[in-house]
Amino acid sequence: MSSLRIDNPQTIQIINQKLASEHPGEVLYALDVLLKEKSEEGVVVLGNLLEHKLPEVRREIFGRIIRYNMFSLQREVKNRITDEPVNEIKRLAIETYCFLGEGSVVDEICPYMDDADSHIQTGAIVGLIRFGGINGVILAGARLIEYVNDSDPRTRAFGAYIIGEVGIYNFYHPLLSLLDDEDGDVRKEALRSSGRVKHPKLYPGLLK
Repeated sequence: MSSLRIDNPQTIQIINQKLASEHPGEVLYALDVLLKEKSEEGVVVLGNLLEHKLPEVRREIFGRIIRYNMFSLQREVKNRITDEPVNEIKRLAIETYCFLGEGSVVDEICPYMDDADSHIQTGAIVGLIRFGGINGVILAGARLIEYVNDSDPRTRAFGAYIIGEVGIYNFYHPLLSLLDDEDGDVRKEALRSSGRVKHPKLYPGLLK
């Protein structure tokens, strides 16, 4: 991104126009200008955009909250878990809330592992394993192992998918058995996740 100073009225006007645009790319460009300049206004705008009418905008906000360590937005992200109507985006809110709250939010997030929607389940398990500390890893890890060992191949495939979404290098062990699963869809999902985890001990299974 080219440098754009925000210390003059014309630039501020342009940024405000972009933030009000109907085009997601323009909104996000204006936001990134504010964040790059480490403007206090950027934090306010970031929080406000969690409620933007365009899902394409809301979807992109959570990654920026994590990237810029916006811990001051924890309450706003928590509210978005309740208010977000798109489950794919609600998943991102759950994971981001885990990042912001770490071990302190484990009890709040655990019930989402029982949600009927797979996006919500994924957000809870991934968020707890990646950011929930020891308790998060124990609770979500136990649920993930249940999926991996389930008699239903669809559940095992879902478990393989979640491992890829977790993406932790040393969290590869369940994939070893899934790569040899009797079900083809499970093996395919395990292959995809192995490509994301990239642990050398998975290579023999990838070459079969």
